[in-house]
Amino acid sequence: MAEFPYGRQYRPRAPVLLVRISSPGKAAAVLVAALADTGAAMTSLPADLPAQLGLPVAGRAIVAGFDGTPRIVPTHTVQIRVADYITVLRVIAAGTYALLGRDVLNALVIKLRGPDGIAAVDTT
Repeated sequence: MAEFPYGRQYRPRAPVLLVRISSPGKAAAVLVAALADTGAAMTSLPADLPAQLGLPVAGRAIVAGFDGTPRIVPTHTVQIRVADYITVLRVIAAGTYALLGRDVLNALVIKLRGPDGIAAVDTT
């Protein structure tokens, strides 16, 4: 079981998982602290990450934030690793922080130990 401390930058504190992001088949990768966001259908990375990793645009998606306003954004194909779980999927890149959406979260078993400020990911 991998344990991740809650992000103290959020009020109230929130579950944040350390994820490894790379272009599929490439060695270059970055570690990103991603907020576990069950309200997000798709995973979203910081806007500067695709250029940093040299990720090409893979397509487009219509997304809407909490205000409900739809917009078309580019998607990028990435490999994401959370603890021992690895998957390749399309993500969007917007804003300054990462959101780990249900496209990844639904594959994980996560126990939130709120009083301890720990998110525990079961990788078995």
